[in-house]
Amino acid sequence: MWLAQFCALFAAAAASVLITAALAFCTARRSPRGFYAVFAAVVVCCAFASSFCLARLAQDEPFPDSAKFTARVLLVRPWGRSAALLLETPYGRAAAYVPQKEAPRAGAEVFVRAASFEFKKAERPGGFDERFYWRARNASRRLVVFEMKETGAPRGLAAWRARVERAFAEKLPPLSSAYMAALTTGARDDDIQELHKKAGTSHLLAISGFHVALLAGALFWLFGKNLRGAIVVSAAIWLYVAAAGAPAGGLRAALMTELCLAAFLAGRPRSAFNGVSCAALFLLLWNPWYFFDLGFRLSVLAALFISAAASVIPQNWKGAAAVAVLVWFVTAPLTASAFGLIPMAGLVLNIVAVPWFSLIFPLVALLSLPALAGLPFARIAAAASEALLLFSHKALSAGSSLVPWAAGPSSALTAAALVIFICAVCARCRVKMETVPILCAIFLFILLYCPSML
Repeated sequence: MWLAQFCALFAAAAASVLITAALAFCTARRSPRGFYAVFAAVVVCCAFASSFCLARLAQDEPFPDSAKFTARVLLVRPWGRSAALLLETPYGRAAAYVPQKEAPRAGAEVFVRAASFEFKKAERPGGFDERFYWRARNASRRLVVFEMKETGAPRGLAAWRARVERAFAEKLPPLSSAYMAALTTGARDDDIQELHKKAGTSHLLAISGFHVALLAGALFWLFGKNLRGAIVVSAAIWLYVAAAGAPAGGLRAALMTELCLAAFLAGRPRSAFNGVSCAALFLLLWNPWYFFDLGFRLSVLAALFISAAASVIPQNWKGAAAVAVLVWFVTAPLTASAFGLIPMAGLVLNIVAVPWFSLIFPLVALLSLPALAGLPFARIAAAASEALLLFSHKALSAGSSLVPWAAGPSSALTAAALVIFICAVCARCRVKMETVPILCAIFLFILLYCPSML
């Protein structure tokens, strides 16, 4: 058994190194002095990173088949008719499903008597895989709960998020409450999530680069682009991402921002494209299961494409509109593979929705503060916030009804996304465009051989 596992890991690592070597030779314009030394360093680093990640993926944390223990509830979220729990146990993290009526409070200490099982795998290639979803959240086992009861009051970040969501619900109108919860704690209201899903703008609700960029931009505007501003931005984005539950996309954006801040303070050139690549690599070395998390892959893919396209597309409203359309094509295969269909309304609506919501999200936060702090004129400010969001909802609903079509998973969509992405990356890296067909063929073969990557 161990020999077969070792051979599988060795073969996977060797394939990764060979693909890296092939890409390096295919994309090099010439062989300047020092090329082979750099090439050897890249191959060695790739071999080490691949072997390390594959060993981590194969590692199985010990967890008893059945046990009684005390655990901390890190996450509570709706899961069909049940509630899904992420628990911090003495044996590591585990996931459990309980009836919604019996779900404990987030952050609470609970006594658990349960049996543990391996997570279910996807029923079809590219379908939802319970194992990938929970392992990306560091949970190693699925628990079947026989008994669960709260033994301690909620505390920690999970309890703080629950209190914040309750404060929003009590003091703000419905839409303002739902959006403030989504922007701060990552909680998503079913109604607004369904609307954005139909409009193809669900990414606006996910804590990722869009929200981190808004926060960093606002703080730089307030404190200035200097050492003080960089320290404030660095502290604020990590607190923000931690408060939102440390989603993979948010962690990627925070790491990327940190790398750009380090380059800014050191007086070195800043590269968003390199920042995204390094942030993704660091996260995968920390938890290789992130690769299978849809939010992580969408975040990294979109950020890589946008940063690559920004270097070759004009920096004006036409260029921004082109990027909004092209990024839809680039991310469409992943979204369609996960959800079955992807609304084509997003092709048009994102051109307007992204700049519009980047303007009103800060306004909604500012207009909500008086009600949360109990200041005068709070009702007027909250009403203005609600009116802005209601208008936005009506516009999204009207736009999605004008473009009611949807696209499903297809080889044509995958090929289009592959060509667009590789062309942008090759242009950004100044690679010979005649090598694009070779690169497309290599990656298309990988996708066909390993459909779980979609």
